[in-house]
Amino acid sequence: MFEIIKSDIKNNHRAGLLAVLLLVNYRFGRCLMLKKKTLRFYWIPYIWCLLLSRGLSLVFGCSVPFSAQIGKSVVFKHGFFGVFISGLAVVGDGCVIFHHVTIGSNFGSRKNLGAPTIGDNVLIGAGAKVIGPLRVDDEMVVPAGSVVFSDVQKRHR
Repeated sequence: MFEIIKSDIKNNHRAGLLAVLLLVNYRFGRCLMLKKKTLRFYWIPYIWCLLLSRGLSLVFGCSVPFSAQIGKSVVFKHGFFGVFISGLAVVGDGCVIFHHVTIGSNFGSRKNLGAPTIGDNVLIGAGAKVIGPLRVDDEMVVPAGSVVFSDVQKRHR
């Protein structure tokens, strides 16, 4: 876990101290959430992580729950300003995410409920919305301002 945190600090230090703090807090909170059955008093540090997360979320206007799966070496280019990630979402390794991005679940129709799965090394431009139970393949680009509600796949020629 400490190698992942060191990578997070290296990749996101330009986004600011608070962005790095939120990402490190996410890593600790997720670790505590996953280990709650094996740790006897996990809830004491977990509540501190949760309170810090909520406070930083108010500052940034973002939502990054501990239940979301964020891969290694993910870069938040402009910090977490306006970034919303669903608790069911999966973000792969090496992704670059800009500001005001939504990676969210859809709750409109009963038959297509779910959250996105983002592959490795995906670039998600500023203001992009990726919504629903879809897959974005590895090394794809989601353009700025786009709304994606179906799979993004590589074209094979």
